[in-house]
Amino acid sequence: MSKIGLLPLFGKYPWPIAIFSQITYHTTLYCAATVLKRSFTLGELSIVSQSITFLATEASILTLKKYPLLSLPSFARIPRSPIIALHIGLMLGVLVVGVLISPVLMRSRRLAQQPSWRSKHSQVVANEKKFVGFVVCLGSIFVVVSGIGQWVELMIEENPYFWVINFVIESPTRVMLVCYWIVTVVASILVYINLIYSRRSFSLNTKRKYFHGLAVLLFIPGYFLEPDFISLAFSVAFAAFIYCEYLRYFAVYPVGAKLHIFLSEFVDSRDSGPCILSHLYLLVGCAACVWLQGNSPIASMSGIITLGLGDAMASIIGKKFGKHRWSGTVKTIEGSLAFLIADLLGGYLVGLLSGRPNQWIPYIIVAIASTLLEAFSLQNDNLIIPLFMWPMIILLS
Repeated sequence: MSKIGLLPLFGKYPWPIAIFSQITYHTTLYCAATVLKRSFTLGELSIVSQSITFLATEASILTLKKYPLLSLPSFARIPRSPIIALHIGLMLGVLVVGVLISPVLMRSRRLAQQPSWRSKHSQVVANEKKFVGFVVCLGSIFVVVSGIGQWVELMIEENPYFWVINFVIESPTRVMLVCYWIVTVVASILVYINLIYSRRSFSLNTKRKYFHGLAVLLFIPGYFLEPDFISLAFSVAFAAFIYCEYLRYFAVYPVGAKLHIFLSEFVDSRDSGPCILSHLYLLVGCAACVWLQGNSPIASMSGIITLGLGDAMASIIGKKFGKHRWSGTVKTIEGSLAFLIADLLGGYLVGLLSGRPNQWIPYIIVAIASTLLEAFSLQNDNLIIPLFMWPMIILLS
């Protein structure tokens, strides 16, 4: 490939890996475009396909390092932390689970679509729903324990479940963070339920930005106290979100319908396909910059800052006070100014907390560019803006 000028990086890999990567990318691109119609824009679809390809390629490299059937280039032989294998096991593994149990999931959806109310077969359908739900649960556990868990164990040469438990309990800070996250999530859910049952009227925008604020409360302490732990926690949350989407879309008994009702409250025009992705994009947008790491805290925190502070403030201020719209878009200049100010304040606070002052001129340039991207982009802000900010900060700093 490198001899003909195509993808020179692949020229450094054995040709089976290069071919495997290309097949994975195009297969993912095709499947997502056909099966999940209207769920992605072209840009989002490309990012999703590239991410899955990266995870699959990295999994193949880790496997070949363990069982050297092919010669790998020197940069691919760099030792990886066990957390890398856990990341792959969680994020790629949950997709593998969905593929392997897809026949049962499809059966669950067909059962949910049957008009069984007041039907003479209603009890039969109800019993089958329960059975299918049990099979989904059992099949998922079997795939995780016998397949994904075994692969991770081979990669890290240790039981992954015990490794994670030891990783958490060996540090009082990590135990404290877990307790903090549990208390914060439970409290936020109780507050949200109380607000809903108080019969006060809240706009869709307010409901969505409530969880942007929750992201700030959850993720900022975790990053500054335990960056490796928050990185792993993001992967756990990603796997949980994807699996919950399986349960919701395929109406898996007994929680599928309840998840659908809850998540439908936050759907907007961008969730026009079969998948509800905005909450997942919020998580990935905050997590991606932490997963990618960087040479400064502001780079790793850019996703949390721009979504938890910038995007939330832009939406709230723009909806409430915005009067002057950008040409050709519904976004307002007032909202964009709020986005920029919140981003700059967030960057300043990160610099103070980390003890590493930011290089302000590059960061201001990136913040302004991100503000314009937020104003004019047709892609999902939660996904696109962090993935734009991170490389720009790295390059300019």
